[in-house]
Amino acid sequence: MSATQETPGFWDWSLQIYGEDDVQRSCLNLQDRHGLDVNLVLWCVWAVSAGFGIIDDDTLAGGNAFATDWNAKVTSHLRIARHNLRPAPAGTPIEWSEGLRANTLEVELDAERIEQDFLQALLGGLQEPAETWDHTPRRARAIASNNLIAYADLAGADGEELERNGAFDPLLASAFPG
Repeated sequence: MSATQETPGFWDWSLQIYGEDDVQRSCLNLQDRHGLDVNLVLWCVWAVSAGFGIIDDDTLAGGNAFATDWNAKVTSHLRIARHNLRPAPAGTPIEWSEGLRANTLEVELDAERIEQDFLQALLGGLQEPAETWDHTPRRARAIASNNLIAYADLAGADGEELERNGAFDPLLASAFPG
């Protein structure tokens, strides 16, 4: 069985791995302190889990362009609206505000899923799974780290420094234990 058959789709994989406290903290740190898109960070690692290995520069640039545009036009506005509903705006009954906040979170997650579905389709449409590379956890972590460094550099962060400082370690250790 190939890695792509053993690995769940990007969305299901992300929900599983992002549910781990250390991974969530690490991803939010990369987002809040370094301006990285959490979905792209996860995609860089999922690509290795799914057997694609290294994401080529053109595919990475295409994914980044879509995610940046989608986030600027859709997801970030939903996130801001959701955050603005807590506390409830003056005079708004709390149950109304909380109900709308819950609905907004659902729509925000739908937007996140659309981004992830696009990224998965982009990778699957442009690259074939790499069946020949060494799939040991150590090698998988190294390849995923290279993807993360390339993405961070593309996004204007210093990927090498992030890697040296262990910013990717919780995600890589969770994705590729051993």
